[in-house]
Amino acid sequence: MEWGTLVLVVALVLICPLTMFWMTRHGHQGDGSDRAGRPETKSGEHRS
Repeated sequence: MEWGTLVLVVALVLICPLTMFWMTRHGHQGDGSDRAGRPETKSGEHRS
């Protein structure tokens, strides 16, 4: 297995949650409607 592939996978696994957390904290600070809308979309996708 190439080191470049391993580093890329690890980077994505680490960056994705950090990016979501950063945008949730700073991008939509104090906006509860955005947080409430996301689970509804996910549940709707699972139902359909």
